[in-house]
Formats: sequence, structure tokens, C-alpha cells
Amino acid sequence: MKELTPAQERLVEQIQSFTTIHGMPPTILELAELLNIKGSSVHEQIQRLKTKGVLLHEQGKARSIRLVNVQQEKVEKESSCRVSLLHAATQGAEVALPLFSSMVPAGFPSPADDYIENQLDLNRHLIEHPAATFFVRVEGSSMIGAGIHPGNILVVDRSLEPKSGDIVVAVIHSELTVKRLLRDKEGKLFFMPANPDFKPVEITEEMGVTIWGVVTSAVQEFRRR
Repeated sequence: MKELTPAQERLVEQIQSFTTIHGMPPTILELAELLNIKGSSVHEQIQRLKTKGVLLHEQGKARSIRLVNVQQEKVEKESSCRVSLLHAATQGAEVALPLFSSMVPAGFPSPADDYIENQLDLNRHLIEHPAATFFVRVEGSSMIGAGIHPGNILVVDRSLEPKSGDIVVAVIHSELTVKRLLRDKEGKLFFMPANPDFKPVEITEEMGVTIWGVVTSAVQEFRRR
């Protein structure tokens, strides 16, 4: 495969990111809007990428852009915290469980009614925007210092605007990964690991990073049936 120009690399990254996020390839118009260029320029680049063997595209057929044999930078797949499963939040019947007011360091409060402070529905407690909320299961150890361990389920809200300090799910090299977003005093953005074995990564425009959603909660299982 021939070497790509910077413009072609950005186009390929946008195709990868869009396909990962939406589960389908983008249209030429959508790529033009994402890259802030004319649709004719996108079409021209797509034809050149077809010649280079980077992608397939059927003329006149919607969402027919397919990347083939694209070399990607390896993203520490063995241990970097990444998404392995993704599920949409569903609205169903409420399940309210008793919330005990007793605070005990060990043991469990008496089930007597005097101790019950209220009824708690975890759906309401964990999910503020159901239509924009997803559950993802993660793998990897780069975020264990933030209490995120392999196998944990994260609650991700895509309606929230990411802020410095938030833990986010981001699209990096077409893969959904979990990182902490931080902005330094100079205004530079970084992905900060929560594990001393990993180094911070500065976010540059060339990386084509997309913030997919903000992590609001983590669910850790101690025992399965």
C-alpha cells in the first residue's frame, strides 16, 4: 500500500472513527462536514485512496465506503483500558430496593423497618439521561488507580460535555478506550492513565481523537451467580 498524505490520513481516521461510533460508514457529505472541506474534495481523495488500495467505494451507493488493509498504530491492546462490550440503557419497570440509614463499618444493619430510610432505584440513581446512556464493559489495567478494573461495567453519558478531569470513552485509532481527560496550564490536552506503568499521552490534532462519552459511574462485581 502506498504512503498516504496528511490529508488522506485525516480522512481515513475520520472514516474509522465514524464507523466505530455509529456502526456504519459515513457518507461523503458527512465526511465533508467533519473535515470542514467541500464534498468534491472528499470525493477526489476517496478516488485516490481507492487507487492506493486503502478503501472500497461503490459509486452511487450510500454508505458504501469500506477501509481495507489500513495499518494502524498499536494501542497497547494487552493492557490499555478499552471497551470490550457496549450496551444501550433501556427504560423498563422500576426496581426499588430498601436503602438503610445505618452506617456500620462491618456487618449489616438489622432489617427492621426503623432502619429503612427510603427506597432506591439504581436506574434513577445511575442514569440521568436514558436516551444518551450506554453501559460498556472494559478490559485492561491502565485505569485501576481510578477504581476501574478489568471486567467493570461503566455507565457512559454521551449527552455530557467533557471537562478537564473527566474520565471519558474516546475513539483512538478506531478503538473505544477509557482515559482521563486533563488540560494543563498551557491549554494542552492529555489522556492521563491511572497506573504508573503507563505514560500520559498528549492529544494532537493529527491523532483524530473523538470523545465518545463521559463516564459517570463504575459497577464492580465481586461475585457472579
